[in-house]
Amino acid sequence: MEGTHAYIAVGVFIAAYAMIVAEQVHRAVVALVGAAVVVFTGVLSQEQAVAAIDFNTIGLLIGMMIIVAVTRRSGLFEFLAIWAARAARGEPRRMLVALAGVTAMLSALLDNVTAVFLIVPVTFAITGTLQLRAFPFLVAEIMASNIGGTATLIGDPPNIMISGPAGLGFFDFLVNLAPVAAVVFAITLALLLVIFRRHLVGDPELRAEVMNMQPRDYLHDLALLRKSLFVLGLVITGFLLHQFLHLPTASIALGGAALLLLITGAEPEGILADIEWPTLFFFGGLFVLVGALEETGVIELLAREALDLTG
Repeated sequence: MEGTHAYIAVGVFIAAYAMIVAEQVHRAVVALVGAAVVVFTGVLSQEQAVAAIDFNTIGLLIGMMIIVAVTRRSGLFEFLAIWAARAARGEPRRMLVALAGVTAMLSALLDNVTAVFLIVPVTFAITGTLQLRAFPFLVAEIMASNIGGTATLIGDPPNIMISGPAGLGFFDFLVNLAPVAAVVFAITLALLLVIFRRHLVGDPELRAEVMNMQPRDYLHDLALLRKSLFVLGLVITGFLLHQFLHLPTASIALGGAALLLLITGAEPEGILADIEWPTLFFFGGLFVLVGALEETGVIELLAREALDLTG
């Protein structure tokens, strides 16, 4: 472990982590300030800091965020949420299961943060119509997004980070995690239905208003929808085959995003404004902080201590 620089790296990491937990300053700002400190103090050079950032993770997130930003303009995600509510016939318990199921599916195919952003506004509209508390539905959707995101390589940033160094592909996550995620999802929903059973009782007369909602009315642009689904299908197929094609997942996602922008003629300014830049900068800063721990030998020391402790 490299003396003073190691102590600086550890100190900055702990301070940043404490500030992120305290939530007094936005986590992206904390991560960027921490990254700047390790560069200014000489723990990492600028070149080392840039090299520490995992482009595959950042590139994959950017690509999927662009695809989602274009696709959402078609109304697809509102369509799915309204369709799920109607399939449950406005009955609160079945509706909680249906909305959570849609959230889990979108989290597995897109990413879990995006899935929550897409489903939550529609959830407020539906629960408002039924005069129900939104809280039980939001809790179910948040938990479903985390569980669904765990099931695939692209569903959650930690999965993306693990996949590269570990040499794991889309099928590895799908085969080993998706069945477990399905079981956990079922158990979680069963527990939530018991916990919130008193809040999941609706007025039968109000259910008729939900049944009067027409999912097709939320599809704003059918031509855009067809193009978006076509590209999304290509991208998911690319993820399934990326190990055989020897293509990084970031390249597939960014290639799909570029193709979708090209064939839809979407204005890039508006689309790029919808990207969750704070999330991307947070991960970028965090990569640099971890890179400082690795460069100074702290990670290696922790690994050796763990081996000694566990035998």
